[in-house]
Amino acid sequence: MPLARSPGPLESLNTVTMVLRLPELVLTVAFTLMFFITSALWTRFSSMQTLYLLICKFLQIAKVVVIRSHRCKVSVMKTIVLAGGKGTRMESVTGGGNKHLLPLWGSTVIQQTTRDLEQDWCIVTSPRDADVFSQLIPDVPIYQQYEPTGIADAILSAKPFAYREPIAVLLGDNLFSNKIIPSSVSQGAKLTLANGYSQLNRFGVASLDESGNIFSVLEKPKESQLPKSAKEHKVIAGFYVFDATVWDRLYDVGLSERNEKEIIPVLQSYLEEGTLFAGNKFGGNWTDIGVSPKSYEALVGVPENWSRGNSED
Repeated sequence: MPLARSPGPLESLNTVTMVLRLPELVLTVAFTLMFFITSALWTRFSSMQTLYLLICKFLQIAKVVVIRSHRCKVSVMKTIVLAGGKGTRMESVTGGGNKHLLPLWGSTVIQQTTRDLEQDWCIVTSPRDADVFSQLIPDVPIYQQYEPTGIADAILSAKPFAYREPIAVLLGDNLFSNKIIPSSVSQGAKLTLANGYSQLNRFGVASLDESGNIFSVLEKPKESQLPKSAKEHKVIAGFYVFDATVWDRLYDVGLSERNEKEIIPVLQSYLEEGTLFAGNKFGGNWTDIGVSPKSYEALVGVPENWSRGNSED
């Protein structure tokens, strides 16, 4: 019976390097130096096979160390707030302007939706509105999406802000009553899910199985498209948390039938790997102001003192 082949040292080294990101550059250099130093000591061993197995074992241990260091992220991450878009659904109240700049409770929509962001965050908007946002929120970096071609493309517009880092993404027209605290994921992506919405065809929808795991994500599905086997269907609210692999996934997104680079293919790629998770099943108030003019008009008449509290994604 032929013996099973152990991975060679170069294969093991490649496996180690694949999991690395820029923050682990120092570790990469250290492991590489240790590899060559070990190889230089081969004359001390009577058997080359012994040396070969020792190198393989060392690199396997190195792989575990690097992966663990990659997953032990700090609890706070950068947040990208998307405040662009075509705004066609809201034109009757915006007059063709940016819906995020509509007045709300003594300030603007964007100031209300970002009121609880305390850590490092930025805004992505159109070139037309960039100066307005800079004057409105002067201490926050502004990045420009030159064409309104979808959420995935908008996130890529903020590449200089957090490239190759894990990120949180907030849709700037989504208002949460409970404070959302971005916490890093060790691997994969986490969604914020909302209850109690009957018109699922107006939102992104996650379908959950009996164990509460997501097994399907669809963009504005018709009722006939929803999986019949699901225990429940929940609206995907506009707050996402992604690990650092999201950047490669964003680049892989092609244009949809609406000629946009949408976020659903990114979520689908995580789902296929088994790393798309239901995060906070949001129990507080949530509204997508940009769904229709009625959503905004109804919110204007609601008292500002929604129920408040802390909730992790």
